[in-house]
Amino acid sequence: MIDKELIIFGENYNDKFEMFHRVSNILYKKGYVLKEYEEKLIERESKYPTGIKLEKCNIAICHTDPTYALKNVIYIVKPEKTIIFKNSEDLTDIPVSLIFGLVFSNGNSHLSALKKVAQVLSSEQIRNEFIAADSKEELCELMTKYLKETI
Repeated sequence: MIDKELIIFGENYNDKFEMFHRVSNILYKKGYVLKEYEEKLIERESKYPTGIKLEKCNIAICHTDPTYALKNVIYIVKPEKTIIFKNSEDLTDIPVSLIFGLVFSNGNSHLSALKKVAQVLSSEQIRNEFIAADSKEELCELMTKYLKETI
């Protein structure tokens, strides 16, 4: 299921922590995660950064231990301005303009979803479609087209 409330488009954030807070609150209120989710997401991000440096657009694929998830969902954030994340390869700061979040209550499902998202985003054509999306509705269509069977 694609939850349209978890497709966040065009909002401004001072940093990734503000964005994590916003998304975590939505996830908690909708019953997708436990209260500890935000804390554990931040903790994981500090130990194992999720920023990925790409040619035209840097992305992040955020996730944490399935223990803190109650229901499966993928969220996407396309902020108004880039958000600084640490590069997962060399720990340098990179500006990220597209954030995917994986919330899965089962380790195997989580791993499968991570592989699928990485596979989808490895296609420059598909990545460019996400980058070019200029509305929440367009992002929703792309999520449905490329990631619906993942959830």
